Amino acid sequence: MKNGTARYCTKALWMLILVLPLIISTYSFAGTTWEEKDGRFSLDLPKKWKFKEQKTILTPDAIKKEVRKKEPDADFSGYSDEDLTGIQYKFTSKKHKASVYVVFSPPVSELTAGETFNDIISTLPDAGLTDIAPVGDVVDLDVNGNPARWGVYRGLIAGTTIPLYTFAGGVVVEKGTMNFMIMLSEGKKEKLSGEIESMFQSIRDAGAPLIGIKNRRKAKLN
Repeated sequence: MKNGTARYCTKALWMLILVLPLIISTYSFAGTTWEEKDGRFSLDLPKKWKFKEQKTILTPDAIKKEVRKKEPDADFSGYSDEDLTGIQYKFTSKKHKASVYVVFSPPVSELTAGETFNDIISTLPDAGLTDIAPVGDVVDLDVNGNPARWGVYRGLIAGTTIPLYTFAGGVVVEKGTMNFMIMLSEGKKEKLSGEIESMFQSIRDAGAPLIGIKNRRKAKLN
């Protein structure tokens, strides 16, 4: 039951985000460390970026309702409300008119970094993208001691030849599963990809030091 619950949590959270207007984003290089107020995780924000808002986007009741559509006898007695709450964090740059979305799925997920990453990519057609394909290798790696997956996907805005590049990552931290996503125009991809990847690679457990990237290798995609 746990994996069924988790898969709904992750995909539903990203569906709520990806139906928003597609964002053409720009960035500037690094700045300060931000720590989530309840100690779930921390990350480093680029210069001119700030934490904008945190909101619950899936309540325990909503998750239970959806899971029971497929699993009528699902038993949630072993889970607290915190275990069944999905949270979205938004980081913005007013100067660059851009936003990064990070989604936290609670410990109930028990999904791998690869599975959470794949769930992000699987929702891209619902965001209005077609001809979706990876740009270069999708990689598995350890980010500050936590298992992660990272990749960039190219897609066309439906009905056009205009490409958008989705920078996506999944990280399993001590208190749950982290997902990271932003879209860039073709003109910004090469210039800003290093900064975006660096921001993702700063995700870590709250209070933990940056210890870097290890065991980077090509992911085996299903």
